[in-house]
Amino acid sequence: MCLRLRHDGIRGVSRRERRTTGASPSPPRRGLPRILWSTAVALALLGSACGLVDNLNKPEDLSIRHFTASATQIATGASLTLSWDVDGAEAVQIDNGVGIVVAKGTRQLRPEGSTTFVLTAHKGTSTATATIHVTVNGIGPTTSPTPSPSPSPSIAPQPSPSPSPSSSPSPSPSPSPSPSASPATKTCGPAAAAAVRGCGVTVAYPAKLGEGQCLTVNSAELASGCPAAANTTREVAFTVTAHTGAGQLDWRRSGDSTNLILPDRGTLSGDGATRVVFNELVLDETSVIEIVRGSQVLAQLTIKSR
Repeated sequence: MCLRLRHDGIRGVSRRERRTTGASPSPPRRGLPRILWSTAVALALLGSACGLVDNLNKPEDLSIRHFTASATQIATGASLTLSWDVDGAEAVQIDNGVGIVVAKGTRQLRPEGSTTFVLTAHKGTSTATATIHVTVNGIGPTTSPTPSPSPSPSIAPQPSPSPSPSSSPSPSPSPSPSPSASPATKTCGPAAAAAVRGCGVTVAYPAKLGEGQCLTVNSAELASGCPAAANTTREVAFTVTAHTGAGQLDWRRSGDSTNLILPDRGTLSGDGATRVVFNELVLDETSVIEIVRGSQVLAQLTIKSR
């Protein structure tokens, strides 16, 4: 509760002098500056309690001070340097192979082609992003002109002999069609264990594959067990065997995942075994990976971190 101070004057006149009628005023007291100083301090303290003084310990907000590249256009084979400075972030990452980084730093890269780099800063449920596009200017191979062919001499046509009549062949009996063999059923190996190093592992297969096709998540590997502490990073790997008739499948971080995954997407063989490795930044409880063919989700791998 804030109090209102009432000051009756600055002279500091005593009650006895107020009751004396017609008395000559007393000279100012030497203690007057001390009274004014005490009053000013009291007003400042009350003003602070009433919200008149701002809180100087207010935490800084999440912000990206800068995210720059030493060059945004380079020749093929040339390198560049990314630099960044982020305030108030619990985790910072840069995509396209850079990964999790410190809040302020630099990284030298040599992109093979034109690339867009996205920096993402996280603090609780808040995120901030910044983007840089780097163009790689390649020099195409030079081609020599193709010589035009010289004309070849023409040959005068000779008269062809008259054809002799041929006897009509007797029709041969057509073979009866044999029934086509059904495609052989392929196997994709054993399924992954339900727990790895104390962390729960579940796999769901929401899509039904065609006859003779299969896809199985065979194993999951963790660099450290559960429970994993918040804001820690660990390496995660999983192996998939697929016989789907497609040359290539894709994997990606699901929107249901509460942990960060770097890289957050990639490719795997649609007809064979593939081992995928990524880094997991633990923010909450689960990392969820989807294996897709086009827009169709074939499998969903969930790995618990707590």
